Amino acid sequence: MPQTIALLEGFSKNLEFLKDLVEKSGFAARVCADAAEIEKALKKGADLALLDLTNPDLTRLDVTSTGFTDPRQHIESTVKKVSDAAQRAGKGLLVIFGKDESEAHYAAVGAVFTDFITQPYYPEELVKRIKKALGATAKKNLPEAAKMNSDRLKLQLLRNLLDDGVYRIAPIFDTESPFAYTYPALTKYVDMPPDKTVDLLDDLASRAILERKVLDKVHLCPSCMRYNINFREVCPSCGQPDIDVQEMIHHFACGHVGPIMQFQHGLRLICPKCHAELRHIGLDYEKPAETFLCRPNSHIFADPEVEATCIACGGKFKPKDLIDRNIYAYELTGRAEDVVQLGQLEPTQIDPLLLDKQVGLYHYTYFERELATEIKRSTRHKHPFGLIIIGIDFYEDYIKKFGRADALQFMGTLGQVIREMMRMSDIPARYKAENIIMLLSETPAAGCAAFLKRLRERLAQAKFARTDVTMSISAGMGVFPEHGEAPETLLAATEAAFERARNTSRDLIAEKKK
Repeated sequence: MPQTIALLEGFSKNLEFLKDLVEKSGFAARVCADAAEIEKALKKGADLALLDLTNPDLTRLDVTSTGFTDPRQHIESTVKKVSDAAQRAGKGLLVIFGKDESEAHYAAVGAVFTDFITQPYYPEELVKRIKKALGATAKKNLPEAAKMNSDRLKLQLLRNLLDDGVYRIAPIFDTESPFAYTYPALTKYVDMPPDKTVDLLDDLASRAILERKVLDKVHLCPSCMRYNINFREVCPSCGQPDIDVQEMIHHFACGHVGPIMQFQHGLRLICPKCHAELRHIGLDYEKPAETFLCRPNSHIFADPEVEATCIACGGKFKPKDLIDRNIYAYELTGRAEDVVQLGQLEPTQIDPLLLDKQVGLYHYTYFERELATEIKRSTRHKHPFGLIIIGIDFYEDYIKKFGRADALQFMGTLGQVIREMMRMSDIPARYKAENIIMLLSETPAAGCAAFLKRLRERLAQAKFARTDVTMSISAGMGVFPEHGEAPETLLAATEAAFERARNTSRDLIAEKKK
């Protein structure tokens, strides 16, 4: 059965040409009346939506019932609807732009395209773009979630994403998802439930293959883990939601304070305590504040409680008991290309030929070569990376007290902890005999500081051969390109930060001064 292309009627004076081209290229064409019909077509099996924006037939667009006065606004709205429909269905959207239009114009209103082509174009080029958007270049769907723990399959996913030019994996709102969002860009490649999809993405993010950015935050029910939460104000005494705001009255003469409803007798205000009539605000009484009244049980209170009710399972919780979940958008980093070319997500072990056997980390000669390579790669991809020099505080005292051979055991322990914490892209090496230098790829200053904080915590729990010894470290940080764009400049800046940390008070982390 041929793959089906959905075309939107009225959006192109070239509709008949496109329909004929699609069918002659071996695809089926389905003409739809509006965005809603496009969505139905995609859900029923259409494989791609195609919009031609080069010469829209504005005369056939009735905008009088849409709330728009400008047909162009209606076009933008419709393109956004078709984009959302394609993402919800996990299908592609190919757009043909006029020479004066751009993707950025429609991206500004939230539209997302699989691909686009700009007029003028050759029909053969359009057919190629259609095939690319359809994934007709023999891309294979990856297996179900249960098999996605294989590094080989994750590499295949990354290879497919790079081949198709998919560098950003953004969430869209989906009422069927337990946390209200799904990632339709991945549905072409994997068939996974939303939670497993996020696990996969987070795993790749933890390896610095993806970079994630918070787009939203949702509250989940701690019982059923769904987002269907309703927040409401209730009476703090009985939990009733039937509450009302009431004005308070303070009678000066007798001092009675109560809600206004207690004073109301028709159009008159009568104090319920002393039965005097209140005539003049400011002389007889004042309205100090508003309060709340529980209608069923007449409870009076200053502030209601907020209750979270799960519409899915019926559970009731305090807001602090809900589970906060960040919703991320993910972008491929430069490391995605590297791991695909290398053919592995993580190294099996450090190459023994490159290893300093006393510390268990790389030789500095290897580090120098990798630093130069990382600068070229980060320059090309416009990503930062961090450089850290780490030293054991008062290491010279360890040598004097225990001898150089025993002191090296402490360096070895530090190297072991670093190996346990490092990512594939990180390069740790022995530096000037008594220190360790480390390259953290695609890591800004805040990430370097976070790594060093975790390292200090791990060292505090580490076990040493001598139980009467504790270890503290000092470290200096430099960040490319902020502190240097050449190896020697960046290294000098990091050295200066390290010396400042070591000579100030020890047990200190320092960054190059601005």
